[in-house]
Amino acid sequence: MGDGAGVLRFLMKPIAQSLLCIAWAFIASSAAQPGEKAPVLAAWYGLLPPCQKHLHPMYDQPVIDKKKGVGSTYSQTARFDALTDLPRSFRVTLARDPDFKKRFGRDAMKDAPVTTLELGKRAAWVWTDNKKVVVPIGDDKAVLIDVDPYSQGMALVEYAKSLDYDRIEKALTKPPRTDFTPTLRTFDVFKKGDSSLGLYEWAGPASTLEQVGTKEDERFRWTYSLKDGSKVIVLTAGKQIESMTHEAADGKIIELQK
Repeated sequence: MGDGAGVLRFLMKPIAQSLLCIAWAFIASSAAQPGEKAPVLAAWYGLLPPCQKHLHPMYDQPVIDKKKGVGSTYSQTARFDALTDLPRSFRVTLARDPDFKKRFGRDAMKDAPVTTLELGKRAAWVWTDNKKVVVPIGDDKAVLIDVDPYSQGMALVEYAKSLDYDRIEKALTKPPRTDFTPTLRTFDVFKKGDSSLGLYEWAGPASTLEQVGTKEDERFRWTYSLKDGSKVIVLTAGKQIESMTHEAADGKIIELQK
């Protein structure tokens, strides 16, 4: 394996000295080991951007409530932790639940300690203590953002403004993925120029991560070994995906990005 920490140090500039950067670099630069259980990743692709450009989501296992019927109620929570001297962290939950209309409809919220925030065509509820924001999406979907217990205040409203709610609404029509083992279909979502960090958040750690060319080129080869004996090889340049190929078990190579 090459200098995995090097690629993540570059990706996380300009906060390379922060504890968050060190933790993220350690996770993303660690090669996946044979037989190792896949880490928990994003259940839907590309819905949660970094907060303030440098706090990246760490995902909890998605939850599907089978008591209400498979696929009717589901969610995933992501945590953003600043890892500063003072506790500063918040959670974002993407969810679908038929009860949301009763919980967050205008009638239900009329006596709650909240103010209304207009987010384009949508209206969000912001708690007056600034520790919670809820953005209803239709009758059965919502984004819930709240400060972790004992945390200092966080810029929840600013983060809520950064989200693409049309994209979230479309994604939440389908249940979350719960198996994060990479397959060939895992890489269907990517296109040339997509973020290298987005690659890690969706596909997970590569089997090997190798530097290509000189250190100044900041180019890396991410090799994902799949269960069928084939490989997906991703070449990144700086912070972006440059190319992606599939190498079958018989050695046949196919470009995945035209």
